[in-house]
Amino acid sequence: MARPRRQAYVFESRRRPSRGFTYLKMRQLPEALADYDAALKVDPGQATALFGRGVVRRQMGDVSGGEADIAAAIAIDASVAGRLARRGVVP
Repeated sequence: MARPRRQAYVFESRRRPSRGFTYLKMRQLPEALADYDAALKVDPGQATALFGRGVVRRQMGDVSGGEADIAAAIAIDASVAGRLARRGVVP
């Protein structure tokens, strides 16, 4: 039996940031950006994906876009920066 559409969206919105993080750590920035963008398309308020995308955008030279994403992520979840810093993701 096929998975209901909503369940598939939830799965996708959780899997993409995790894979995006892996790509970020491997310095595969275009792939990380694509995964973060896909996750945010499903759930635009996902702080982890916003923060990760902000870091990637800054590293790719889009400093203002990256700062905007990071600020939006912190506005949604003030603890996101600390959580990701413990995993080695810093702006």
